[in-house]
Amino acid sequence: MEKFLQLDLKVPKDKSDTVTDFFLRSGAISSAETLYEEGKTNNLDNDDTWLQFAFREEYPVTSVVVMAMEFLEITDYEYHHQIIKTADILAKLELSLHPFPVGKSFLLVPSLKNMPEENPYYPNIIIINPAFAFGTGQHETTQLMMEYLEDHVRPGMSVIDMGCGSGILSIASLILGADNVHGIDIEELSYEASEQNKGINADFHNASNKKLPWDQLYFYKDDFSWLGKKPGIKHIDLFVANILPGVFQSNREVFRNYLSISGQWVLSGIYRNVSESFLTWLATLSENEGRQIRTMEKNGWFLFYSV
Repeated sequence: MEKFLQLDLKVPKDKSDTVTDFFLRSGAISSAETLYEEGKTNNLDNDDTWLQFAFREEYPVTSVVVMAMEFLEITDYEYHHQIIKTADILAKLELSLHPFPVGKSFLLVPSLKNMPEENPYYPNIIIINPAFAFGTGQHETTQLMMEYLEDHVRPGMSVIDMGCGSGILSIASLILGADNVHGIDIEELSYEASEQNKGINADFHNASNKKLPWDQLYFYKDDFSWLGKKPGIKHIDLFVANILPGVFQSNREVFRNYLSISGQWVLSGIYRNVSESFLTWLATLSENEGRQIRTMEKNGWFLFYSV
């Protein structure tokens, strides 16, 4: 795809999950939410939020936005759109990213072009080209997740990574010893990016004589309903999800199914202004009865995990 159409849409914050779900089911191939931008929005405190969607170039965006806002009964909104050249965006993204460490053992490299000649300190390398998917490794929620995985993934574990984005957490789990990993994301571009990153990392590690079970790393374009289509999965060692809290809550019943089959779970994407209420909500779920819930925090972002 040489070009895509980018829609920027401002809506009330309490409607953001509903709007995102509507557009993802109506042709959007990726979505994002601007949490903070100088002079534009501070979503962490304000009552509105800016959402960004990518569509195929020919998408009838104006008519769909008007129809969507009427259907969802949203009168307070603002939007603009533009055609973006994919190659230009990816070139700028690649130039802006450089190899950087995450956790105690990982070095994240944005592309093979940026591979350092020598790397004596980090035994684990992940090559991540995020394209338009969430997951460069720089956000605090991803860093928290990587630190958790380093301490908790054991050889032979099975992992489900819900909302896998660029595939970074799924790939990290495989490198750390998991031998069965399922990454799921509702966005087409995330699925494409994760599959691409799997191939790049498999080629790199195979060439380095580090043999890993890449054929046991699977990616799917799907949502929380994925588990219901997999009746053979009765137990998973670790459930991983780096998603905003409203997504967990709006998928409460199917989310509980994942908790019920998981030996351990770890959730991130929770900012401090909702961390207490989200923790209270988690504790009310019967699937967590008898489990302790612990937290990690980095710059106001929280990670919750079960023990």
